[in-house]
Amino acid sequence: MRNIDWEKFAVIDSDGDHAAVPALCGFFYFAAGVHEVAVELARSVERYVGLVGLAALKSYAAKSGDWKPMTGRQLDRDLKRLRDFPKDHRAVHVEYEAGEGGEPGDFGLQIAAYAEDEDFVNRASLLRVDFPPRWLDGHDVEELIRFVSEICLLPHTQSAQVGLTFKSTTGSHGDAAAEILHKLPRYFGFSPSGFRLYDEILGHTFTAHWLNYVDNSLAAAVGGQRAIVKALPECDVRKLAKGVLIRGAKLPPIGDINRKAPDLGRLPEVARLLKPTRLDIEATYLANEDPSFYAAKWIARLDDMDPRPWDNSGAM
Repeated sequence: MRNIDWEKFAVIDSDGDHAAVPALCGFFYFAAGVHEVAVELARSVERYVGLVGLAALKSYAAKSGDWKPMTGRQLDRDLKRLRDFPKDHRAVHVEYEAGEGGEPGDFGLQIAAYAEDEDFVNRASLLRVDFPPRWLDGHDVEELIRFVSEICLLPHTQSAQVGLTFKSTTGSHGDAAAEILHKLPRYFGFSPSGFRLYDEILGHTFTAHWLNYVDNSLAAAVGGQRAIVKALPECDVRKLAKGVLIRGAKLPPIGDINRKAPDLGRLPEVARLLKPTRLDIEATYLANEDPSFYAAKWIARLDDMDPRPWDNSGAM
C-alpha cells in the first residue's frame, strides 16, 4: 500500500480544509449503556493512547463545542470520569483528534455512550479509533490485530469492524457528508464515519470490512463459530473467548469498482455470511441524509460479487 496517493480520497471543504480523510478505523459496538461500559471504554482509551502515543493527538472536543489543545491532563480527567462514571449522568462524549480546529487527521478517538433510553432501544455504545491509512506499511499487522482482539474481549463488545473509512469529525461532518456519500458507491472497501449508526446497531453488525468481529450471540445467528470457520475456508478466522474475528483479506481493501475491485479479497463471502446480522439500514441517518444515495443498495453491494484472492497485496 506504499504507492497509493491517499490524498485523492480526501474531502476538501470550501475553505480548502480537510472535511474528511481516508483512515484505517476501528468501530467497536458495546451492548450496554454508559454506566455498564464506562470502565471498559477507559481501558480501551488507555490501550489506544499507549499504542499510538499521546503526542499523536493534537486536540479534543470541549463541552462548549470548541476544539482545544490536547494535554495529558485532559486525558487523565476523561479517564477518571470513565472509571468512576457519575450515576446521575446520562451520556459521555469524548473526541480526540490529530487534526486541529475540528479538522480530521491521521489519528483520533471517539466515544459516544448513553444511558438506556426507551426511545432508542437499538442503540449501542460506540468506540472508534483511527490510524493512518499507511499504518501497516511500518507496523506489524499482528500488533494491530492483538489490539483489536483485546477490545473485542471486553465483556460488552458485541461487534466490530476495522477497515478503510472516509473519516470526519463532529466538527467537519456537515461539510463532508454529501461528498462521502458520493464516494462510497465507487470504493467498495470503504465505510463512512458519522451518521450515528450506533443508534440502530444493538444486536447487529454493519458491513463486511477488512476485519469483522461478532460475539457468540451474533455468531449463533449464522450457525456458530464452527459454521463461520467452515463457511470461510480462505479467510483468517480466529476464535476468541467470546466470539469470532474474521480477517477477510490480507490488507485493508480499497475496492475501486471502476477497476473491478481486484483487492476485495474474500469480503463478498463475509458479507453473505453476516447478512442475517445486519442492522436495518433504512432506519439510520445514512439512509436519510441524501435521497440520491441508496443505502440499501450500498450495504448489499458485495452480496452478489465473486470473491477475489485473500492475498490482495499485489492488487492494491
